[in-house]
Amino acid sequence: MSELQQTDEIQETRLGDVDVETSDIEAADIEAAGILHQRLEGLDEESASEDDAIAIQQYLTEHNANKENPAYVVRGADLMCNCGTNSRKFNLNQCHGVYIKDHAIVHDHDCIQGEKENITWFGVCTSGEAPDTENIKLIGGDNQEHTGKKCTPVIVDIWQNSYDKTQVVKNESCKDGNLENAVVHNTVTMDSFLVCKYGGIIMPINSGQDRTVEDSEFVEGEEAHKRVLEGTEECEEEISREEGCEDLLHMMIADEFKDREVSRHGSAFYVTPEEGALIIIRDWQKDRSLPAHNVYESIKILEETMTEEEIMSYISVKERLWVDMIEHGYSEMAAAGILGNICVESAGYNVGKLQGSLTEPKSGLGMGLCQWSFAARQQGLYDMASSMGLSWDTYEVQIAFIFSEIDNDNSFKDVRPEALNAIQSLEEITRIFMEVYERPSVEHFDWRKEEAENVYAEYAGGE
Repeated sequence: MSELQQTDEIQETRLGDVDVETSDIEAADIEAAGILHQRLEGLDEESASEDDAIAIQQYLTEHNANKENPAYVVRGADLMCNCGTNSRKFNLNQCHGVYIKDHAIVHDHDCIQGEKENITWFGVCTSGEAPDTENIKLIGGDNQEHTGKKCTPVIVDIWQNSYDKTQVVKNESCKDGNLENAVVHNTVTMDSFLVCKYGGIIMPINSGQDRTVEDSEFVEGEEAHKRVLEGTEECEEEISREEGCEDLLHMMIADEFKDREVSRHGSAFYVTPEEGALIIIRDWQKDRSLPAHNVYESIKILEETMTEEEIMSYISVKERLWVDMIEHGYSEMAAAGILGNICVESAGYNVGKLQGSLTEPKSGLGMGLCQWSFAARQQGLYDMASSMGLSWDTYEVQIAFIFSEIDNDNSFKDVRPEALNAIQSLEEITRIFMEVYERPSVEHFDWRKEEAENVYAEYAGGE
C-alpha cells in the first residue's frame, strides 16, 4: 500500500475550526448557503442547520478570492473536515493523465469514500449529527486526545465550486480519440469543497503540488498513456520529462491528433474551454433534456474567442433563442410560444430579414427576427446596435433588444416571464405574444401555433 492509500495512520496536521459570528454574514448569504445545503443533502427546511449554512458561506467567502487563477488540487493534497480532528491525504488510485508539476490532477468526480478510495476518514467526528459508528480514542492534529464516534464520511453529490475553465476527459471515455464522444469533468481547486451528510465540509488544506513525487507515479502515468491509446493505429510512445514546469505539460500524439494538445501522460485529453463548451452544446443537441443553462454558459465561453458567425456554425438561431428564453426566466411552454411567433415573423428565424430595401427606420416595413415595423422601435434597434458596436442584423443585438423592450416598456408587461409562465395553454401564450408584442397586420395564427407546438415537442424537457 502506498503512502497515499492510508488506513489507520493519522496525519498530524490540524485545521482550525470555523468560528463565525452570525452577525458577520448577511441574512441573504445565510439563506443562499442554506439553500445550497438543502440541495446537496436533500434536507427539508426544518432539518437544515443554520450552523452548516454559515460554515458553507464562510468557506466560500474565504476561498473564492482567486477564482481567475486557482491552484489545482493534485493527488496527495492534504484534506480536512471542519467536523474532524485529523487531516488526510487525497487518494487517486488511477491517474487521469493530466499532470501539473509532475502531480496527477484530480477532477470533481474523485470523491469516492472508502479506506482505499479518494476520501478516507478524518479521525473523530465532532458533528452534532455524528454517525452511529464505533467509539475511538486518538491524538488529533492539535496534539490533544479526542474520544468519540469514528468519522465515516458520506459524501453528498460531487466536489462543489469546481473549475469549469479547465476540464479533463474521464478515463476510457475517449479511446478512439473522438472528443465528441468524451465525458468531461471539471478540475478541483483550492476553492472547491465537499459536503458530508453529517454536516461536515471537507476542504483542501494545500494543493499538494509541493509534495515529492514518487518514481512509481511516473510509471503509472506512462501505463495510463498506453491504456487510452489502446485501439488507435498510430501513437507516439515517447514521453519526455520537463523539470520545473509551472503549468500543464503536453505532447503531440498521432496524425489524427495533429494540432491538438494532449496530456503527456496520456490517459485523458486536456480539453480547452472552447472544446469543452462545444462538447456541452453537442450533447444538448443530441439530448434536449440536458440543462439549457449549461449551453448558455458555453456560448458565453465561445463569445470570448469566436465571432458570431463562427458560433452560428455550431448552434442555430432557433436553438439560441430557446436557450436565451429559458435563461431569461421563461418556462418551456412560454419559450415555445415566443419562438412560434418569431419563426413566422422572420420566415424561419432569419435574423437579417427585411421587407423591401429598408435602409433607415420607416413605419410599415419590417426588419429582423420580430419584423419591427414601427419607426420608433426600428430606431431603438439601431440604437442598441450602435451601443454594442455591432450591426443591427446580428443575433446578439436583436436578442438584447427583445429583452430590453420586454423588461423596460410597460406596454409589454403581459409578455414578461412572470406573466406568460402563469398561463398553462400553449395556444393562449402564442396568441398573447402575437397580440401584445408582435402586433402583425396579418396574423397567420395557425402557422404560429403549429410552429410553437413543434418547438415544444422538440425542446421541452430540459429546463
